[in-house]
Amino acid sequence: MSKEEYLKGEKKEKVLDLIRKYMAYRMTSEEILSNLETKGYKVSDRTLRRYKHDIQKTAGETFSEIFRNEIMVNIVEDIYTIKELQREGWQEYNKSKASHEKLKALSLVRNLTLDKLKLHSLVPLSYKMGPKQKLHSSDELDDATGDDSKDLVN
Repeated sequence: MSKEEYLKGEKKEKVLDLIRKYMAYRMTSEEILSNLETKGYKVSDRTLRRYKHDIQKTAGETFSEIFRNEIMVNIVEDIYTIKELQREGWQEYNKSKASHEKLKALSLVRNLTLDKLKLHSLVPLSYKMGPKQKLHSSDELDDATGDDSKDLVN
């Protein structure tokens, strides 16, 4: 059994980056170990399993951060762009005299509305509702007993 050198600092980060890349390529553990050794990094099978486990454990947090910071920002920008294009489409509709021009403008607005709906469908429910809202608010159920309607008679 050979004693492997512990990877630290920049060298460890380089190995972790390579492992992430190889995992994205769907390589087997044996292929990853072979490629790492070719690149000059001697890593044991056990260390590779530990690194892969750490990468997978933090992937959920990373994905959430990427979604929140990049994808959601782009979706919001796209929605604002579509709203602006819809506004311009309605302006063109109001300006145009010929029926074929009005039809073009309405078609544009309709297609933009469909695009906006597609973007809305990409947003997870937790982002649509916000942090403080719930699916079933207790306020909706408070009036279920009909306490304010005791005097009503059928």
